[in-house]
Amino acid sequence: MMRSLTLLLFTIAANAGLRAQSVQQWLRWGDAAMAAADYASACRYYEGALDAAPGRMAIQWSLATAYRNDRQYVPAATLYERVFFKDQGRTYPDALRWLAEMQLSSGDTEKARATWERLRSTTKDPIVRERADNALSGLDLAARFRQRPDSVVLSLLPAPINGPNTSFAPRIGPDSALYFTALNVTTTSDDVVVDTLNYGTRIYRSTAQNEVWSTPMPALPFTSRGDIANSAWSMDGRRIYFTQCAHADSCTIMVAERNGAHWNIHPLEGLGEGYATQPCVVEWDQREMLLFVRGATDVGGGTDIWQARLVDGRAVELQPVTGGVNTPGNERSPWFDVRRNELWFSSDHLPGLGGYDVFVARFENDVFSTPVNPGTPFNSPQNDLYPFIDATTGEGWLSSDRPTTGTAMDKQCCSRIYRWLPPEQPRADSIATELNATTNAVQALLALRDQLPLHLYFHNDEPGPRSTMRTTALTYSQTLGSYRDQLDTYQRLAPDTAAFAAFWNDHVLQGALDLQRLVEALFPVLEQGRSVVLEVRGHASPLAVNDYNARLSERRIASLRNEMEVALKGALKPYLLGTASNGARLELRTLPFGEEEADRAVSDQLTDLSRSVYSVAAARERRIDVLGIDVAATVERTDSVLQLVKELGAIRQDQPQRITFRVANTSHRPLKLVDSDADCGCTTAVLPASAIPPGASVDLVIDFSGRAPQGPLSRHVRITTDGTPQRVELTITGTVVP
Repeated sequence: MMRSLTLLLFTIAANAGLRAQSVQQWLRWGDAAMAAADYASACRYYEGALDAAPGRMAIQWSLATAYRNDRQYVPAATLYERVFFKDQGRTYPDALRWLAEMQLSSGDTEKARATWERLRSTTKDPIVRERADNALSGLDLAARFRQRPDSVVLSLLPAPINGPNTSFAPRIGPDSALYFTALNVTTTSDDVVVDTLNYGTRIYRSTAQNEVWSTPMPALPFTSRGDIANSAWSMDGRRIYFTQCAHADSCTIMVAERNGAHWNIHPLEGLGEGYATQPCVVEWDQREMLLFVRGATDVGGGTDIWQARLVDGRAVELQPVTGGVNTPGNERSPWFDVRRNELWFSSDHLPGLGGYDVFVARFENDVFSTPVNPGTPFNSPQNDLYPFIDATTGEGWLSSDRPTTGTAMDKQCCSRIYRWLPPEQPRADSIATELNATTNAVQALLALRDQLPLHLYFHNDEPGPRSTMRTTALTYSQTLGSYRDQLDTYQRLAPDTAAFAAFWNDHVLQGALDLQRLVEALFPVLEQGRSVVLEVRGHASPLAVNDYNARLSERRIASLRNEMEVALKGALKPYLLGTASNGARLELRTLPFGEEEADRAVSDQLTDLSRSVYSVAAARERRIDVLGIDVAATVERTDSVLQLVKELGAIRQDQPQRITFRVANTSHRPLKLVDSDADCGCTTAVLPASAIPPGASVDLVIDFSGRAPQGPLSRHVRITTDGTPQRVELTITGTVVP
């Protein structure tokens, strides 16, 4: 009996050891497949490990990650959910984030919204919080897009362009043929990838006769170990630019130049070290320009879109594209439509429908505008990438791993190539107009007010160096161009060049983008006949005396006014001059000042230019701030009642507000405001002691305590007078938020 029990225990122990060895082997194979970016094989190996050791959280995490990279969003979501509820973010703090992403990408909008809201309320990471905000906005966009008809018809290209393996990055070459990238892969009978010399992506070429596509053939007469993808051509057609990757995280842009029967192939000079991929070559501003993707330099960033000028096949003047294109997430697959001055690209961070979405940003005044999501059919809950507009035909192309007819939602196979035809191709401005038409213009402007202050930065003593003038003829864009021309000097003399580069990208360029957003939001409000006052304050670094700095601040504010006069092709100018036919006005209420509030850490010594001019601390002081946006109240007037309504937008609960109403006396005798009565003690009015003279106005201040339940707000103050009108009714509206 004892011998039998010992044998039984030995057998159990031996089987446990074999099982443990099997688990470790499955995991080694899975880890190796993940390192090689062979996600389909990694899924199979990790599934084997999980079968051998069910419930082990570390294996569930690895398999969920493999499923996510293999575009199997539903099983990935299932495993991320298991991991999160077991772990509660202790070992795997990103589990809730990836659960939300997978629910979004699988189209499970109700669960995705609940998970994003939970993540938004619990995370302390500002980047993750921003992504959650964008994802929730994307869910709202998706609901809006479902209510409108699609503006174009997106067609899936037939075989042999779209085959059993992935196809992406369509481009029309100088010979009018279709060039695209596809996976060249050999698998075993059980679908395990065989690693051969030719395994990986390659660029192929195909032509069409009556919509019948020829058999794709390799476009480049050379091979390499790893992946080749993303074709682009120089404007003269002599050079082919493409991406070559040794592995997923090691990619560079190559150049192939034909020399007789031979090809001269080498890395693109001028890009420096680091990850670079997805070249786009266009003629832009009468120059041959390169747009490409590289690893972001900001903390927590993914990939960003950069630009460079091409000179004899060499990249010069590298910089990230300006404006709001690049985010802390990943931006990829740029294409510049030279006909409409628009950048098309994909992002996984901006408000979208899930995964990567296609966005459009117009290029104006040396900066890209706020990206617009064109909606369906361009975007789906899955990954939509590589938008391309053929400048000759106007045809549009993109790649997407959205499910097609007969493809199960829970297993996305591959990226496939789609096409849309003109003249239905949408323009970014018409898209923006459509979206804006569904949004209250005043609310959109007031939403920007919640993001104030808006900072606009200047180079030292600009504009008008050594001038005592109070004004300038330059626009802010012109002063920013002058600032940009000094960047090489800043790189040489700044005490911390990396800090200044981050300041330039995160603050100077962001300020220019915020200004463009403000301009775009102002116009529809003014068109409705609503006057707007912008409160602006000037700053200056302490190199000069206070009187000089005060005048310099006034010149800087004047450059902002000049910028607004020329913005939107001069659409705001009548409102600034007070000549608009609808009577609306745009006013800049200024409070310039000099050194009094400058950072004491900034040097005021001319002999210490490194700190007094070229340091980040000094650069932060050379700015103007837009501090307030005040939209005039709507007015309804009868002989007996004057009704004024002012919208406040979002109001923080328990945060006091001071609201100013301008009350005009249009009668022919003085008007005394006698008494006031409010809905509750949370709203009070301060009445002027003296009567309002005929034809004059007075600013009437209403104090609101902020004490109100969350949700829509409407508060009223009724004022009796001794003349006409007999009563003045003041109303504030908004939404109380926590």
